[in-house]
Amino acid sequence: MVRALILAIALASMGCSAIPQAEPAPSRATLPIDGEVQALLDRLYHSFNYGPGQEPDWKLMRTSFVDGAQYVPEPSAGSPLRSYDVDALIAKWQSSMRSSTSVNPGYSEWIGSTSISKVGDLLRVDIVFYGKEPGDRHQRQPGLDSLLLARVDGTWKVLSFVVHKESKL
Repeated sequence: MVRALILAIALASMGCSAIPQAEPAPSRATLPIDGEVQALLDRLYHSFNYGPGQEPDWKLMRTSFVDGAQYVPEPSAGSPLRSYDVDALIAKWQSSMRSSTSVNPGYSEWIGSTSISKVGDLLRVDIVFYGKEPGDRHQRQPGLDSLLLARVDGTWKVLSFVVHKESKL
């Protein structure tokens, strides 16, 4: 009887040790936005704004990104997803604005809400933003940007910038 009980316990123990253990979920804490991160976001979104006949603040924009940072715009319907490094993004945007035959009406963009989480040594920031050109007939739908921030020489900078949804006129 004791022998059968020992055998049953041994068999049961073997079965338990063979059950795969789930990997622990990665640590991801939602955080309040600290002053340094808020200042970076304020500078970056401020750099997108410009008045009639002007252009964005390219230098301020560029200083917000690490070298080689990737920008991924929302593709047009039927177009493939593409990414650009920040310098290509700025050059493409400048070329588009400077080759246009119409007078640039200006643009303003602002942050509506922000959520931030820490994943390892990186910060993921999701931003609901609003944009407007003078003369817009209707309010635009909000857009959603996801940014990945990395610390470079003690300062947070943008490592990647993905536009999930951008307002359409």
